[in-house]
Amino acid sequence: MTYCTVCHEELSRTTKPIDKLDHTLGEPVRENEVAATCKEAGSYDEVTYCTVCHEELSRTTKPIDKLDHTPGEPVRENEVAATCKEAGSYDEVTYCTVCHEELSRTTKPIDKLDHTPGEPVRENENPATTEAEGSYDEVVYCTACGEELRRETKTIDKLSEPLVISSIKADVTAANAGEKITWTAKASGGTEPLQYYFILYKDGTKLKSRSYSTVNTYSYTPAEPGTYKVRVYVKDADETKKNKLSAGVTVTQAVPPVILLQPSDQAVAAGKTAAFTVTAEGEGLSYQWQYSKNNGDNWYNKSGATEPTYTVTAKASYDGFLYRCRVTNSAGAEAISDPAKLIIIPKPVIMTQPVNQTAAAGEKATFTAAASGEGLSYQWQYSNDEGQSWHNKSGATSASYTVTAKTSYDGMLYRCKVTNEGGSVYTAEAKLTVTAAVKPAITTQPKARTAAAGETVSFTVAATGTGLKYQWQYSSDYGKTWTNKAGSTSATHTVTVKASYNGYLYRCKVTNSAGTVYSSKVRLTVSGVKPKILSQPADQTAAAGDSVTFKVVAAGVGMTYQWQYSKDGGQTWYNKTGAASASYTVTAKATYDGILYRCVVKNSQGTVYSSGAMLTVG
Repeated sequence: MTYCTVCHEELSRTTKPIDKLDHTLGEPVRENEVAATCKEAGSYDEVTYCTVCHEELSRTTKPIDKLDHTPGEPVRENEVAATCKEAGSYDEVTYCTVCHEELSRTTKPIDKLDHTPGEPVRENENPATTEAEGSYDEVVYCTACGEELRRETKTIDKLSEPLVISSIKADVTAANAGEKITWTAKASGGTEPLQYYFILYKDGTKLKSRSYSTVNTYSYTPAEPGTYKVRVYVKDADETKKNKLSAGVTVTQAVPPVILLQPSDQAVAAGKTAAFTVTAEGEGLSYQWQYSKNNGDNWYNKSGATEPTYTVTAKASYDGFLYRCRVTNSAGAEAISDPAKLIIIPKPVIMTQPVNQTAAAGEKATFTAAASGEGLSYQWQYSNDEGQSWHNKSGATSASYTVTAKTSYDGMLYRCKVTNEGGSVYTAEAKLTVTAAVKPAITTQPKARTAAAGETVSFTVAATGTGLKYQWQYSSDYGKTWTNKAGSTSATHTVTVKASYNGYLYRCKVTNSAGTVYSSKVRLTVSGVKPKILSQPADQTAAAGDSVTFKVVAAGVGMTYQWQYSKDGGQTWYNKTGAASASYTVTAKATYDGILYRCVVKNSQGTVYSSGAMLTVG
């Protein structure tokens, strides 16, 4: 169509043809797929359609290659077991795990087994005699096939002479009750070693026995009168046995003295005397005191100690000696008392001396001593004349003595008397110096710390003065209130940092009898957390033309500041260009009356906003 460019009237109209579009080929797709197996190939149709009208444009049948077999694990078939005479074999066969067709078969050998030796047996034995050795064949056969594996000729020792007991005799023919009797057996012949078994009889009745051993003697101490005999059995290595009975030993009863009162342990100090006493009953008694230096292993007669009581002057080297008395009657029978111990009580030994003490008037000073020994008692003493005379301190009877310093005590000496049954010893003297009480003075202030949560930081203070006591305090509200930190009573306070501690203040209270001082307060800043406002900006009032300053205090790491103002009561806020520090100073104008100011504090962990502070201009 053609139109006039001025009036837009149609001038001409002609109908013209538009050629038909070509099909638009899509991506080939697979249809009618027949899967391949390891026995047959497969196929599929590759078809192309127009992506606009979806008409089928082409179809081609394509093959899918036959799959390979999938070999399974080899299996054993037709196995012939091996023996110790012949090797064996088996077929190692592999099948396809899909179609189960046999893929391979290999015959493999099984090694011939070793022979299994049995227990040795004896063959062709020629017995030994007392005149000549014997022999036998020691043969080993396979327990599986019966084949002879080894044959060795062994010798049999020539037989020994017959076993004979020549005698069994006691060392006495008569004895008193309480005396030891020893019987000795003599035997020969037989196969070594010979062993002896003893049975003891009293008046024909079996009393006791001792099992077989190679010891040919038997000892017994009879407690009662009677006739005692021993029968001995002797056997050799071939279990040949013989026995013989001894002659009788007549035992009579000698009545020993009777101990009525035993000596008792004695504990005395060195240089003191100790008396041991025994009381006995009997006819014609005699006494002999004995002592032992090795806990009773050996005893020695004490020359001249032949009375019921023995008195000894104690020496330190006698500690642990034992004493006993042998009491004998006219019939020769004796009784021995129980042992009694001599215990030497040592004096105490001072292990730790008291040391000089300095304290301000009104403060406490403690003197301490340590001593070793048994049954110790303590008594502290003081001297106000440089040690010329000493006086017991009433009630001061322990290893430590604490005194509250007074000006009049300056230069006084103290010592401790330590006592037990062994005697008394004195510690060295120690001086008390009393100074005028001076209020503490802080010489080193604690320093602010920055750390991440989980880390530890320490605050340390140093102060001069005597009798100082420390108490660390913290404030979580920027110093408005302070709280004592339980257990933190030394010059250093260590904190395990938590995120919530950001901005906490710490200070140390130092006290003595003269007064109290506080260290400067320092801040803990926690890294890795967003800022925390510690002190909000305050409302300001100024006349037009005057300058006022709004301030904010925040805690955090890597902080930036941006002051903002609002003219609509805080509904909307605007950044103040160039106001990027912790304080912002403004020159008041009448039009600024009622404007709010706040500070935006941020770091990499987050942003916080101060409260709004109002400027009143009037």
